[in-house]
Amino acid sequence: MKILSWNIRSIYGKIDGVSANKLKDVQVENMLKQYDLIFLQETHLEGKTVEDITLMGYTSLHYCRPKRNKASSASGGISVFVKEKYRQQIKFLPQNNPDIVWLQIIDRKTKKINDDLYVGCVYIPPEFSSFGKEHTLNIWDKLESDIESLSHKGNIVICGDFNARTGTLTDFIQIDSQQKPYDLPHDYLYDNVHQRCSMDKLIQKNGRRIIDICIDNNLHILNGRTLGDLQGKFTCFHPQGCSVVDYFWCSQYILKDIYHMKVNNLTEYSDHCPVEIEIYIPMIEDHQNMESNFKGRFIGKNNSNIIQKNISNTFQSFKWDENSSNQFKQTMKLPQVQLQIANLKLGASKLLETLEQNTQQINKLHVQKAVEMYVQQVSSIFIETAKLSLKRKIGKS
Repeated sequence: MKILSWNIRSIYGKIDGVSANKLKDVQVENMLKQYDLIFLQETHLEGKTVEDITLMGYTSLHYCRPKRNKASSASGGISVFVKEKYRQQIKFLPQNNPDIVWLQIIDRKTKKINDDLYVGCVYIPPEFSSFGKEHTLNIWDKLESDIESLSHKGNIVICGDFNARTGTLTDFIQIDSQQKPYDLPHDYLYDNVHQRCSMDKLIQKNGRRIIDICIDNNLHILNGRTLGDLQGKFTCFHPQGCSVVDYFWCSQYILKDIYHMKVNNLTEYSDHCPVEIEIYIPMIEDHQNMESNFKGRFIGKNNSNIIQKNISNTFQSFKWDENSSNQFKQTMKLPQVQLQIANLKLGASKLLETLEQNTQQINKLHVQKAVEMYVQQVSSIFIETAKLSLKRKIGKS
């Protein structure tokens, strides 16, 4: 599943100098339709007609922040778009705060509560916003309460614009592997992640609050430690400077299921970059679509070419000189790259273990999907490492 989070800075805005619905712009619409689940923040829809805020092939729901008496225009708000083929397995949870939205992705096969995934989106105003310090604190308190409650029921993914700068603060408890200074429960899940990177070195009070929430609930920030964004790229560009304020976090247990996290290029429609992840969610795999996909991609004369084709789609050329080999090797040793390799090994080991224990019951379609995924991830690790350590070749026009 591909999930997009984007502070769109008002759905209604100027395009080519004319006020218009940004979702009706062909470029915006084509970009959004690449995703299965879309979260837009700062939609500013209060008092406007939301019937026109649609995407063909998606179910939408709009959370509008009430306009304040003295305010000249609407503010805040979140819009959610769910691709129709997933609608039956996604439940919108009741909310009483228009700046926090929670969806529940239901495993209809097992019916087990702790198999569910909770996906949240948040918009938190800047620290000194005219929205008011008390209202902003209420959003933080509500978010923290929701996370504490939902983390006992399943795994969590959270995205949004938090207006919080975390620098490279550590979002996990560092415990010496030879010592256990705490009397922890026997089933405690020890943090097994590496330090993340960030182009934004500033740390704010709200950033420290994010870190505290992560540590308390075994969550981890994906920015700066995930394939596609190993550098921790800036997500917001203002005349006053650049910052990382748009994040994805997730439960530690599903770190291995994140294919990639990417900060997309800045557009003319907002001063925030669209941020995306792709995550493997077993309970929403459409069996019929998988079977069709399987027949078209793995059966017949072309089955030997499918993996090569997928790798070729992401292939890029790099310059190579006498220093390149050493630079590449040193980059491979970076903690964030080693984390991806460790997660890949862990996932592969669990797959092999499952195959050995459930030879008769295993779904061959899922196995094929998993094998292809691991091959693509190995390719991605090499490509991302090359991007960090080598110079790219410039194609001839």
